[in-house]
Amino acid sequence: MRFRVLGPLEIGPEGAAKRVAGRKERAVLAALIAGLGTARSAEELLAAVWGEDAPPSAAKSLQVRLSHLRSELRPVGV
Repeated sequence: MRFRVLGPLEIGPEGAAKRVAGRKERAVLAALIAGLGTARSAEELLAAVWGEDAPPSAAKSLQVRLSHLRSELRPVGV
């Protein structure tokens, strides 16, 4: 599995890397990649993506962003 983070954020096997659409989706994925190999709590992801200015709807938005990522990455076998 390759993660390309310089330039467009891409993930996938060599030769089949896929761009990740959506600014917040990219931020969530970047936070997950930064902590690769460790479990990340929702609170950690919220802080990484929204910081201290997280709106009240941030927790629900995080769930939606994670769902989008799963849908986008499933076809690549991630």
